[in-house]
Amino acid sequence: MIVGLYYKFQYKKDMKRLETKANKVLILQLPEKTRDSVVITIKSIKN
Repeated sequence: MIVGLYYKFQYKKDMKRLETKANKVLILQLPEKTRDSVVITIKSIKN
């Protein structure tokens, strides 16, 4: 199933990673205009 979930990420420019509240690390490419705290929609695939 493909589910759209809302996560609040803390963006770190040094690591270029997003840390979720679930302690999961996602490597994403975001524009430089991205704020320290952003809310984005991602699609997670669950088996």
